[in-house]
Amino acid sequence: MRQLISILVMIPFLIGSNYKLSSQENYNYRQNESENKYEISCEEQALSDKLEDLAKQLDLPGFSACVLSGDQIIWIKNYGYADVENGIPATINTSYHCASLTKSFSSAVILQMKEDGLVDLNENVLPSLYQILKQYGIEINETVGEIKIKHLLSHTSDNPVGTYFRYDGDRFSLLSKIIFDASNSQLQDHILKILTSNNINNTAPITHLSNYPEIRTLLARPYTYDSLGNLMIGNYATQFNAATGLVSSVNDLASFISKLDSKLIISDESMQLAYSPFRFKTGNYSNYGIGWFVEDFHDVELIWSFGYGYCTSGMILKIPEFDLTFIILSNCDRLSKPFPIGLPQVSVLESQFALEFFKAFIVPLIYKDPIPDIDWRNSLSEIENEISRVHNQGIKELLSYELKSSWNIARITGDSNRQEKLFNIYSQSFLNEKVIETTIPVELVNISEVNAKGLFTQKFELENNALIRINAMADGGYCNYFGMYDQVWMENNESNTEIWRMNAEHTECGGGHPRNRFADLILELEAGSYTVYFDNRQSPYNHFLNHWEAFPPDNLFWGIRIDYIQNL
Repeated sequence: MRQLISILVMIPFLIGSNYKLSSQENYNYRQNESENKYEISCEEQALSDKLEDLAKQLDLPGFSACVLSGDQIIWIKNYGYADVENGIPATINTSYHCASLTKSFSSAVILQMKEDGLVDLNENVLPSLYQILKQYGIEINETVGEIKIKHLLSHTSDNPVGTYFRYDGDRFSLLSKIIFDASNSQLQDHILKILTSNNINNTAPITHLSNYPEIRTLLARPYTYDSLGNLMIGNYATQFNAATGLVSSVNDLASFISKLDSKLIISDESMQLAYSPFRFKTGNYSNYGIGWFVEDFHDVELIWSFGYGYCTSGMILKIPEFDLTFIILSNCDRLSKPFPIGLPQVSVLESQFALEFFKAFIVPLIYKDPIPDIDWRNSLSEIENEISRVHNQGIKELLSYELKSSWNIARITGDSNRQEKLFNIYSQSFLNEKVIETTIPVELVNISEVNAKGLFTQKFELENNALIRINAMADGGYCNYFGMYDQVWMENNESNTEIWRMNAEHTECGGGHPRNRFADLILELEAGSYTVYFDNRQSPYNHFLNHWEAFPPDNLFWGIRIDYIQNL
């Protein structure tokens, strides 16, 4: 039985026996007129059942969800409670803290201001934000002086500016000051103008709820989990800025998306800009536009935003090709916390909630064969046989996402037996356990059995100056902002000098979780004696062979290997 521990809530809200649904309905839901009830297809019923099962697995207090087609909501699912203690059910009009979904509203404000000539996205944000940027640890030098509004909007303001993506709400929040400086009006005034002019009535900044008693009455109570995973009352974050802090309902978010798609908030040109991936200075593209993530799944465009914060989580997933949008909000963090979405090279479909929508509404439109409904509780051999019968690459990829999501849910809920079983299935059916190839396989160093915390070392000698090849896989961030969590380096024993160190900026993802960093390089070395080090003792993660707490690299290689190529 769940333990409910009441603690003081940071914001007041008036939930009790006088709880009522909003009288403002933005949509006429699809109904069977003769029976006066919703028409639900088999796929839609399956989605309802799947989401309810997920909610039970994750012990969600409640959620509200819908699917929007054009300007109509065609599917609704409410689960659990807006207030567990008082038995108040979650509804489509329940208000939730939106966390980072606020960014989609703020980006619309900035694009409106661009259309009105108030801002130029190529405008340099310094020196007006000099002190604030310094507070966030941005070095002030000539390169950083090139930070522009578009870099804050696209999460590309790290040094060197415009060269990589790092999702950062703090930097995005700086847009609040830019909006005020350019218009002499606060961000909330711009957002409230959009809401009022489009008859969106149950959305407001969390800092202004005292002015909106009906929204405050509809606000779901926030929940979190103790160290044993028991549900308990928590606190909503109370700040509001361009990155976070709006309170809204699924019904209002549906209305906002409908107005966006109808070009009633920003122009078609601005919409295309928001949904276009940012181009790095290197010529490559990010998976983020302006306020929205953008990705492609086998030629199907996915545009999405997610929220993840104290006692709150949510998602908006748009499929423009089919004019469908999935929206879901919850009064806890577990719609988002289990899944690594928001990191580079991670698909939104690695969220089980997004995946179930995609399976129910999109897969039947793009594939002749349905995706197998695999019961991951079956035996290893039964599941492997089912997967082996799938030959469509897209469907197989969706199954790999489903397995990863199931593994991540088991990790959050502490089901280690299920984790082990799912990983065995993954390694047998999806991993490519290839050996790293070298031009001339003359091995000098092989530290590839890193299966514990420790300092691993090996020495080697070169009789002549030579070319060597280094292959290293270790735990680290995907950019220098995070750095490497595992330290890997090489020293010259005669001079006691470091001659090479694995650097996050010069690595690429080795598959699996983005923290799996892979380095592959050729190095010229003088004749002499050398020592190679692999040190994971200071890493905050237990991520190594047979102890994966995030998905491993595709080839399961973990450590460093050095091969001789040729004399110089």
